[in-house]
Amino acid sequence: MGCGCGGGAGSNRSDTIGYYVVLPGGDVLPAGVNPADPDAGEPPYAFYQEAHNQVVLYGGGTVRRLRKQPAAT
Repeated sequence: MGCGCGGGAGSNRSDTIGYYVVLPGGDVLPAGVNPADPDAGEPPYAFYQEAHNQVVLYGGGTVRRLRKQPAAT
């Protein structure tokens, strides 16, 4: 049983929209994903494994989570 405090492997991931890849040259996959404004860009990969597969295919890169922007108050 977890404490529900949001720490460790059981942390809250409800702000995750999907995953994208930053290649060593600075390109982003899938093309058109906009980390600065997730709602304006193309949809990201739905699963981490999809993004990781691109890193393997391209021979390098970093998988990153695409997060929802905080609500404006």
